[in-house]
Amino acid sequence: MKPEHHLDDATLISYSAGALPEALSVAASAHLAMCAHCRGRLRQADAVGGALLEAGGPRTSGVAADLAGSRTSADARAAMLRRLDAAVPNVAAADASMLQHASPAVAAGVRAALTEGQFDDGIKAGRPLGAEDQMPVALRPYFGPTYSGLRWRFLAPGVRMANAEVSQGRLFLLKLSPGVRMPEHGHGSSELSLVLRGAYTDRFGIFRAGDIADLDSEVEHQPIVSGDDICITLGATDAPIRFKSWGLRLLQPWFGM
Repeated sequence: MKPEHHLDDATLISYSAGALPEALSVAASAHLAMCAHCRGRLRQADAVGGALLEAGGPRTSGVAADLAGSRTSADARAAMLRRLDAAVPNVAAADASMLQHASPAVAAGVRAALTEGQFDDGIKAGRPLGAEDQMPVALRPYFGPTYSGLRWRFLAPGVRMANAEVSQGRLFLLKLSPGVRMPEHGHGSSELSLVLRGAYTDRFGIFRAGDIADLDSEVEHQPIVSGDDICITLGATDAPIRFKSWGLRLLQPWFGM
């Protein structure tokens, strides 16, 4: 089953330039390992960026340029690359040409997936990549090898959370029971939400394994778990989520979203 919801063009351009905060970059890497369509678009972004650099022009503009030039962003990307390289150090020679023109952040995420052979054909019937309990390769440096090995924290009935340490933003997994309705919320800035198992629906349609929601500060939505299976999603934000409920806003520091 191929993903139907993809990364936004602006996100891909920032990712190609190495301008995303670490949390968002990890989520983008995980989606790219699952989505041939976005890998193709990313190669185009890398090619355009390379042509601009050769011509002496800027590769990015606006916020992306500011982020690309910041030391913090560079440090975040370097830290992510080291963690991915430590988990998956080698790539088969036959796959090297695919990485030749990719940005460093792209190469790391794709290299991990290539080594495990986990591209689109690994997503079947809404199940996670690989065996039932195995974490997608690009996420293992942050969460470990399996879902069952995580220390899931109780947030509410049917809702469990596991956090990862990143230098910028917040990176977390949510495990949701069938039928769970997440609170309606917006976003302080950017959020990437990648489905790893199961499915949910919201105002934008149904999201299954491999689909990613690329949301900005103008979007409000309420995900509802679809079907009889649990839903596991990867969340990445660069600012706190904005809950519509004042009660949840008061509790927000406790559950850290």
